[in-house]
Amino acid sequence: MGPWEQIDARVRARVRDAAATWWDEATAGPFERERFLAAFSGAGRRLGRECVAEPLRGPAAEGLGVQARPWAELGRIGLLLSMAARVPEPQHLAIVDETYRTGDLSEKQAVLRALCVLPHPARLLGVAAEGARANAMAVVEAITCDNPYPARFFPADAFNQLVMKALFNALPLGGIVGLSTRLDADLIRMARDYGRERRAAGRPISADLAWLEGETAAS
Repeated sequence: MGPWEQIDARVRARVRDAAATWWDEATAGPFERERFLAAFSGAGRRLGRECVAEPLRGPAAEGLGVQARPWAELGRIGLLLSMAARVPEPQHLAIVDETYRTGDLSEKQAVLRALCVLPHPARLLGVAAEGARANAMAVVEAITCDNPYPARFFPADAFNQLVMKALFNALPLGGIVGLSTRLDADLIRMARDYGRERRAAGRPISADLAWLEGETAAS
């Protein structure tokens, strides 16, 4: 089963009564924008913030790190997948953008974590870039850590800035999917410059920074 089928089956096994009706109305039949937006916003009330215990399965779900993430986030990813399957491409892209721009922190996180499995992911680069530029670390972490989107679609300068922002904010570089395949001379130079600045100021050097400083540029 693909990501949508797995999410749909899991949510249906979890919800009862009014919540089950809510899910049916939000994911089946003709698409209604206002109903979708209301369902997306209300997923926290309907599905709760307990964490999902089991990962999704199969290559089509690669990059959807839902295990140990809230059920509401899993449901929101499902709502985005259901929406994208029922509307034309331009409308789908516009709604993803809208849900990110108007969402609260948890809603923004769900959008960013869904990008890698939505149709036409390369055309959602603007949304991902907004996430990388965010001030809220919960949002930055959603696009940076355990998310294959940056390694697949960010241009070199944007990817390098993402890595450096992770260093500045103590996000683990081990969580950046595909980092070893995207190392280049500019990123290593930036890391070494940053390391020199920290040493000159008498500040400690993290293990992640020391590792990055010691890497040789990818050929």
